Amino acid sequence: MTDENNPRADAEPVVQTRYSSDEPTSEAVVRALAVVKGIEPMELDALCESIDPEALDSLFGDPVISDEPPTRIEFSVSDYLVVVSSNGRIAVLELDEQ
Repeated sequence: MTDENNPRADAEPVVQTRYSSDEPTSEAVVRALAVVKGIEPMELDALCESIDPEALDSLFGDPVISDEPPTRIEFSVSDYLVVVSSNGRIAVLELDEQ
């Protein structure tokens, strides 16, 4: 991983968005995945099949802006890698087919 704008040096995010204190992080992730797949959020498989949404919301409440590098978590959902950062950024990347 390189910088906060591009979580993978060799991959361009399919979607980048932000979460805020107005929306739980898990809902922002669902919204981003729905955009990537071109479907409504309610049409997605449950996020809990990939990660515990309550734990995600607990880890990443309000975005934190600091001079320190952001804390990040990565997890896969279907054919995508989701990267959530403590500074409020969410990136969705396609997984390499290998």
